[in-house]
Amino acid sequence: MIKLDNKLLERVKNDDKQAITEIYKTYSLPLYYQAYSILLNSTDAKEAVSETFVRFLKYKHTIKQPAFYTWLSTATRNVCYDMHNGKLHYYNKAEYQMNNDIETSITEPIDYVHAPQVIYQQIKTRQLVNRILTELPPQYKDVLLLHNDGYTCSEIGQKIGKTENAIKHILSRARKKARGVYYEITKHKKLN
Repeated sequence: MIKLDNKLLERVKNDDKQAITEIYKTYSLPLYYQAYSILLNSTDAKEAVSETFVRFLKYKHTIKQPAFYTWLSTATRNVCYDMHNGKLHYYNKAEYQMNNDIETSITEPIDYVHAPQVIYQQIKTRQLVNRILTELPPQYKDVLLLHNDGYTCSEIGQKIGKTENAIKHILSRARKKARGVYYEITKHKKLN
C-alpha cells in the first residue's frame, strides 16, 4: 500500500479538498475490493466505500499517521458488516443474495477493470440471473424488470393496463417464483 505522508494527513485535517481527493483516489479501489469480498455486490461495495470516507472525514482528527490504512480498512469492514446485518434483518441469506444478484446483474454492466476474481463472479452471477429470468413466466419477468428499473407499482400498472394492487400481487408472485428457481439452482450446485 502507498504510504501516506504526514503532511497530506495534516492537510486533510485542515479540510484541504485536494488532499482529501488525493487520499480518496489512492485508497478507494483497495477498499472497494475489500468491501466487495464481504458484500459480494458492486453497488453495496461502492456504497460501503463512500460511507467509509464519510466516517473518515468525521473522525479525521483522531487518526494517527502510522495506523491510517488500518483505520480505513477496519472502518470499511465495519461498514460492510453494518450493511450486511441491516439487510439480513429483512431477508434470509439466500433471498438477500438472490435479490442482490438480480439487481446487480440487470442494472450494471460487467466491469472488466476489476480483478479477475471479481469479473468471474460478475459473469457467474449474470449467468445465474439470466437462467432465473428465463424460467419465469413472461408477465412475472416483465414486472420484475420494470420494478428493478425503478418504476413504481402504479407506473407499471399504467404501462401494462393493470391496477396497482394487481402489480403488487404479480411482483410478489414473481419474487416467490424467482426465489424457488434460485434455491433449486443453488441447491443443485451444492450437490454437484
